Amino acid sequence: MKRSLFIAALFFAFSTLFANTLQITGYLPSYRLESAVRAVGSPVLDLSGFSPDYTAPRYISQSNLEFAYTSFPEGYLYESIESWYGNNVDRLIYFSVIPNSDGTLDRINVDQRDLNRLNNIKHLYGTELILALSGNSVNFVAVSEDDDTRKKFLEELLDYALAEGFSGIDFDWEYPKDEEQLTLFEKLIDDAALLMSPQGLSISAAVSRFKPLSEDVLAKLDRINLMAYDNFGRHSTYESAVEASEYLQIKYNVEPGKINLGIPFYGRIFSGLDPQYWSRTKIYRQLVEEFTLSPSQDEAGGIYFNGIDTVKRKTAYALEQGLGGIMIWELGQDSIGSRSLLKAIREEIK
Repeated sequence: MKRSLFIAALFFAFSTLFANTLQITGYLPSYRLESAVRAVGSPVLDLSGFSPDYTAPRYISQSNLEFAYTSFPEGYLYESIESWYGNNVDRLIYFSVIPNSDGTLDRINVDQRDLNRLNNIKHLYGTELILALSGNSVNFVAVSEDDDTRKKFLEELLDYALAEGFSGIDFDWEYPKDEEQLTLFEKLIDDAALLMSPQGLSISAAVSRFKPLSEDVLAKLDRINLMAYDNFGRHSTYESAVEASEYLQIKYNVEPGKINLGIPFYGRIFSGLDPQYWSRTKIYRQLVEEFTLSPSQDEAGGIYFNGIDTVKRKTAYALEQGLGGIMIWELGQDSIGSRSLLKAIREEIK
């Protein structure tokens, strides 16, 4: 009897351990990074160093970080962007670089100070860094349809990712328009995996339930960042998120552990009759500032968003169903303190 109880307890312990391996992946656009710093509450720090010509080492020591944060005037919140994301996010996706038609990499949106800050987080907290590659069909078709151009582009992308401390590439092609472009995307993923997997880089993609990729493409991805939002009407309900996840699993034989369930940190108007339906949005932080929101609230001022209870419910679903994780678009839209959606997700996982 005692032996049976011991085995049952051991099984429960291991089940709990593996049940709580849900990871949080957050997109962090280059254009939002400074506002994300301000949202967390810390003064904007130039973590490329304490002087403009500081270049090495890439990271600064924990003692120097602590000195920097505690040396600011009284009244600042000392929580830093490094510790906030380092303690709460497992994987940061830096958004983004863009493919040029000649097979080169457009880095116009990249700020080297951002990369230094991200590598500080990686060094201090072990957070994984992923580089997002974004664009439309004009960008992607140009670098995908010619074998030599595709090879040149992927080699440059690989070299850049390795040089800047990234351990994976996230493809955000919105969207392949037809079967011919899906085939080109499959070639791009095939070649990327062959080139990058031996170097230890993962391959992921942002995927919509309504504009899915082919089963072959999905099978070649290490992770799928499921954009379970931007639906018509109330754009990201619990029910629509469950349906999107189950649709990929049943229709395309996607393993649950590959799926990162997307949660929006912004709201949309929910009147389908409004001509501004696809353009009128408001980030969660603004909603918190403008309205007195309860945890159960998902609507305010004609805007539908995901409140604290809804993000917790979605996280609980991901845990129960053995999904790979939660994906956030995007971290810079969050509020802080007890009203933070990121905090609510992390608490549900713990």
